[in-house]
Amino acid sequence: MKTFLAALLACVSLVASTSTFAKESEESEKAMMMQLKKMDTNGDGMVSKDEYMKYHEARYDAMKKPKTAWST
Repeated sequence: MKTFLAALLACVSLVASTSTFAKESEESEKAMMMQLKKMDTNGDGMVSKDEYMKYHEARYDAMKKPKTAWST
């Protein structure tokens, strides 16, 4: 009986984690598609190297650089 309950609990845990993983994967895919649309500045459905680089350069420039004891 204990073995059966342990196996049942393992199966339930596996099903729960699989559905959580699928949901997170779907959300990640949606976020990636939104990011690609932002990169595609000319709206042709493709992201050129220039569009990709400009998008990521702008994101890099927008990051706040942490202040350290060495910076003035």
